[in-house]
Amino acid sequence: MFERFTDQARDAVVQAQSEAVALKHRRIGSGHLLLGLALEGNGLAASTLASLGLDYEAARTEVAHLGGRKSWTRRNYRPFAPEAKKSLEFSLYAAIGREHNFIGTEHILLGLLRKEHNVASHVLQNLGILPEDVVQHAHRTLDEIAKYSHDQASTLRLMREQ
Repeated sequence: MFERFTDQARDAVVQAQSEAVALKHRRIGSGHLLLGLALEGNGLAASTLASLGLDYEAARTEVAHLGGRKSWTRRNYRPFAPEAKKSLEFSLYAAIGREHNFIGTEHILLGLLRKEHNVASHVLQNLGILPEDVVQHAHRTLDEIAKYSHDQASTLRLMREQ
């Protein structure tokens, strides 16, 4: 599945792994994916989270508290927790649902928040951000991008015909 990921989406997953290692958690969970998306900085997910007021340090504190059991290993690899695997699977469904042939950070964010009861959702709620607001914001932004892209393609097609 990772071959469909954009560079930004891959970077977010790498950031999530780094967060799990730094927090000494045994697995990469949904909270780590949320942090990875926020840290990536260039994708639609990062801008969505920032525009809704996500404070990275506060989120990291929440993930440290809620995010999983501690690991005593020194290796830098962490496997995905079942909830993170499911979130990544849902990101594929989010991309397919929008008829995209790639998985971007926005799709990971939508996949992450498809389930209400995971660490990422709890982190957002604890910080006063409703997960459904994040989902709505992401969909509105994607709709605007699609509208702009469609209008631009129509304009170019009309220009070629004249």
